[in-house]
Amino acid sequence: MIEIPCKDELKSELKSELKNDWQSIELQGGVLKTDLRSELKSELKSELKGELKTIKIILDLIRENPEATIDVLVKKSGKSRTTVQKCVRKLKEGLCIEREGGKNGGRWKLLI
Repeated sequence: MIEIPCKDELKSELKSELKNDWQSIELQGGVLKTDLRSELKSELKSELKGELKTIKIILDLIRENPEATIDVLVKKSGKSRTTVQKCVRKLKEGLCIEREGGKNGGRWKLLI
């Protein structure tokens, strides 16, 4: 729970503004208490959407150029090396892709 001190005249205004976005709101004395569950859900959704977009970008790049190295994926995607490596690891763990051959002479094989 988060507690937000507020004056009496702000209570009803805050309550009506937050009612749609936050799951529970309690007014106790001059303090507004609210549950952050829906805000956290919203943040997680945004984070997941970003991650899914990055994974799609990496998959599209691999489809275009199966011989691409991590360095090539980094340059073409505009993402950081760490981000690309995490996406590639998730795709490997999810059995979506695998690498045939070595780092420089190999190629990506799509399993989906």
